[in-house]
Amino acid sequence: MLPFALQKDAPVSKDGPKSLNDWLRTQGADAAPNVDIDALTPPAGELPIWRREPGDASADEAERIASDREAWQAGRAALLDRANAGLRVLTASALKPEWDHPAAGDGVRRGSATEFGSAVHAALERSGLADGPHVDGLARAVAREYGQRGREDEIAAVTRRALGSDAIARARASRRVLPEVPFWVPLADGPGLAEGRIDLLFEEDGALVVVDYKTDAVSAADVEERAREYRNQALIYGWAAGRAAAMPVREVIFLFARPGIERSMPVDAAFLAEAEDLLRRAALGEGAA
Repeated sequence: MLPFALQKDAPVSKDGPKSLNDWLRTQGADAAPNVDIDALTPPAGELPIWRREPGDASADEAERIASDREAWQAGRAALLDRANAGLRVLTASALKPEWDHPAAGDGVRRGSATEFGSAVHAALERSGLADGPHVDGLARAVAREYGQRGREDEIAAVTRRALGSDAIARARASRRVLPEVPFWVPLADGPGLAEGRIDLLFEEDGALVVVDYKTDAVSAADVEERAREYRNQALIYGWAAGRAAAMPVREVIFLFARPGIERSMPVDAAFLAEAEDLLRRAALGEGAA
């Protein structure tokens, strides 16, 4: 079995075929899907094999060719090393404060504080950003779904507190609102991705606003400190939203649902530079702090 590259209307040299492919074309290989090679007329003479006799090249030319080959081999090896290194994937959740990471285990945390927060997130996502009697039904449904039986009223209260915030009012007034937005954004300094999920994204005056729901059991007095601890996440969300949507980002808002308090971080050039430095250091394993 010989491969054949079909080249329509490609001329054959006046001096005869210069390659095996050219010879097959002169034998009509381009006229049928399969050709019996035993039925073909043997080529006249020896097909060229594209080599030069040792005496045909000067010492300088031979050295240059050898050097070019070594450079090609080194470049190929480097390319293979980069390909085999795997894709760097940095997650926004990995940049949470250490105390906010789920405990290690089998991943089953039904009934935990983590699941309470997931239940509130689910209620907010399914609410359509509208308050009303339907919130109580949503709270009952997500309480069952996330192992929070007996906390239906608490889920409904926290959900309503978030829905009554200024950030949600601004989102309702927007012409473009996207809940639960996943992102995968190429890193700026080489192969790799930043990935995560933004709770709420909306457009305002030609720019994007990122809203991140926080369901921590935090008091109003501790909100400022808690927002500072979450800053790394804000950096990634603000940077990634702008890169993914190719739009400017106005601000990142942390909406602390339990106390009903929000904290805004304006996104400017310094903010984005800090985000890129954070990603670079995280990719190099230098830590996120």
